[in-house]
Amino acid sequence: MLSVARTAARPARSRRAVIQERIAFKELTPAVSRLELELNGAARRARVTGATVAGWRLLAVSALEALPVLAESAEGHPTTESG
Repeated sequence: MLSVARTAARPARSRRAVIQERIAFKELTPAVSRLELELNGAARRARVTGATVAGWRLLAVSALEALPVLAESAEGHPTTESG
C-alpha cells in the first residue's frame, strides 16, 4: 500500500523527459563504471595497507580525481529536476 502512495505522489513526467533521462543514463554508465573501478581499486589498496588513515585518504583522493570525468560526461544532460 505504501508503494502505491509513493507512486501517486510522484509528478508525471513527459515521454520526452523519460527518453532524455534514459539517454543520459546510457551515456553516463561508462563513466560511472570507470569511477566504480577506480574506487574499488583504491578500496582494495586501502585494505592492503590495513585501512590506515593514509589508505582511506588514498580512497578519497581517487574519488575526487575521478569526479571531473563523471562531470564531463554529464555535461549537457538534463537532470530530473530541470526536466
